[in-house]
Amino acid sequence: MQIFIAVVLVVAAYALGTFPSAAIIAGKKNLDITKVGSGNPGASNVIRNLGWKTGLAVFLLDRQRRQLQSGSRGSSPTTDMILFRTCVCLPRFLAIRIR
Repeated sequence: MQIFIAVVLVVAAYALGTFPSAAIIAGKKNLDITKVGSGNPGASNVIRNLGWKTGLAVFLLDRQRRQLQSGSRGSSPTTDMILFRTCVCLPRFLAIRIR
């Protein structure tokens, strides 16, 4: 059972790590954020092209994901959480993104 939980945890963490918040939010406004401005799907490009409110939403979503990656919630790390945080970081290091 613990192996199943670990596999589910790895898949969920990897999926969270590839979550392109800027592309999804900009897509809802019918804009491909990678084709305008700097081409970087980040909060600053969203601010320049869609306004500060939309950019703030992207920033806060990205911040929450980074906070989860760094584990700055104050709880003591368990083996499962270390595995989860590692898998959330993998897409960033491997440069694999959902397009």
